[in-house]
Amino acid sequence: MELSFSAGLASGIIIHTIVIATALSVLVQQSPYVFNGIKIFGAIYLLYLAYLTYNEETTTVNISNQAIGLYINEKWFPLYKKGFIMNVLNPKVTLFFIAFLPQFVSKDGFLFSVQIIILGILFMIQTFLVFSIIAIVSGKLRQFLNSNIFWKKVKWIKITILILLTGLLVLIP
Repeated sequence: MELSFSAGLASGIIIHTIVIATALSVLVQQSPYVFNGIKIFGAIYLLYLAYLTYNEETTTVNISNQAIGLYINEKWFPLYKKGFIMNVLNPKVTLFFIAFLPQFVSKDGFLFSVQIIILGILFMIQTFLVFSIIAIVSGKLRQFLNSNIFWKKVKWIKITILILLTGLLVLIP
């Protein structure tokens, strides 16, 4: 059943992809400066996410057998719907798509909107795979995930990745 929640989260990406593909394609076609502006916004946003990660409090996660039982006993559609709505209503996903996806669009390739849709589909597939793996593995590694040391390491890995992505956005023309 945990995979139905992952599927809901991943399929919510379709909405964000369509919004970005249609709205940004109009903006990019109207001004040559918009693309660079989006790139700069993306770099600033990724640094902001790194800053938020640096300042976040380490929390204790207690995954119990009882909590896992709640999800196992639920039917698949309510979990799917919950994941879908959670993703669609998350403005950070839209901001991430605005900041991240256009960086991989080629001016010499297909239409901007087609490239964004292809990237959105690829992102949706990898999201489903990653979230599914996390859901399955987290149940098996429950004791490990309750460790503060683990979450501190995750925090610094997130910061490092966000800063590296920012550097790539700034350095790649």
